[in-house]
Amino acid sequence: MKTIYQIRGWICRFFMQYELIAKVILKFCSYLFIFRQIAGWEGFPSGGILNAFSVHMLLALLCVLLPARFVVFFSIGIIIYNIYQVSFWGSLMAAVLLLVLYIMIARLCPDEAFLMILLPLAMKWNLFMVIPLFAGLYMGVFSIIPIVGGVVLWGFMRILPAFLKFNVTAIDQLPKAASDTMAYIVDQLVKNENLIFMMIVCSGVVLVVYLLNKISMNYMRYISLIIGTLVGIICFIVGK
Repeated sequence: MKTIYQIRGWICRFFMQYELIAKVILKFCSYLFIFRQIAGWEGFPSGGILNAFSVHMLLALLCVLLPARFVVFFSIGIIIYNIYQVSFWGSLMAAVLLLVLYIMIARLCPDEAFLMILLPLAMKWNLFMVIPLFAGLYMGVFSIIPIVGGVVLWGFMRILPAFLKFNVTAIDQLPKAASDTMAYIVDQLVKNENLIFMMIVCSGVVLVVYLLNKISMNYMRYISLIIGTLVGIICFIVGK
């Protein structure tokens, strides 16, 4: 036990002494990990310049210097690029949808916009409840907006085959193919009950944790996390 306390004390002293360097390294590694995960999403081709490790390192370095919302912008660029490698028309449609979503989120919540890209990754690893808990504890109630945007982005990533298969050879087939694809997208994103349910649950968890954390009481932070987790679990059990 004494050894554990000594190691903890050493780590605390190290971070206090080299706090700025540690933050920069942690941000760089986190951004690099995000870009690698996005580029390696199931269904994406592995080749291409924007999928190169060196390019991801450069983008991660830029994100360290730029506001956090740019990690979402660059991630969207990687998504569009990978769709473009398979389908030009599909990448155009994806670019319109994703850029409109990004502009809305970045305009309304510039400081919390990075949650929009973290949620789909957390859902990919079945750890999505971590993001609403973190947002409610540290980011505030307005973080609900990028979290809802993240759910929409998750729904978009689940219907990637619709964009990857959108490959029209004759120009006269374009209007019908675009109409059919858009109808499918609207049906999967707007009318999808699972996505709507996920938005409600994540928003509810953020609100519960945020409101409970405002109560002045010992250990309220831990209590709010426990109650928020229970609310999420109960909602999913009832929802199923």
